[in-house]
Amino acid sequence: MKRLSLILIVLLVSIPMLAFSGEQAEADQVNWNAFSKNLVKAIASENEGLQRSAMRMIIHHADKVNVDQAVFDLVRIYRSNKNEKVRQLAVVALHKIQNKWAMDFLKRDLKFEDSPVLQKQILYCVNEL
Repeated sequence: MKRLSLILIVLLVSIPMLAFSGEQAEADQVNWNAFSKNLVKAIASENEGLQRSAMRMIIHHADKVNVDQAVFDLVRIYRSNKNEKVRQLAVVALHKIQNKWAMDFLKRDLKFEDSPVLQKQILYCVNEL
């Protein structure tokens, strides 16, 4: 009985470790330059769903991608989109990119922002730098 429980415990511990190592190996094989270029194209597109997905990918993989070319499009989304949630997503994506011009723009635009939710979020993003 003890042997069976020991085998079960070893299996339960080793399965997640194997899955994690597989994910890590898959992440090492990604062409981040091509992925970054596609994210920039997606942000520049007129398809709002594609833009949202690209912003989520930028937020999730910010340390691996280089999407500085999308900064102006992200600012445009932040300024002109009517959906507050999409605007929030754009602010977080801009924050994750860590572009100095974008952070300066958000800091200057803070006093003109009408939404208290976005004001707090921008204030947090600007002060975290």
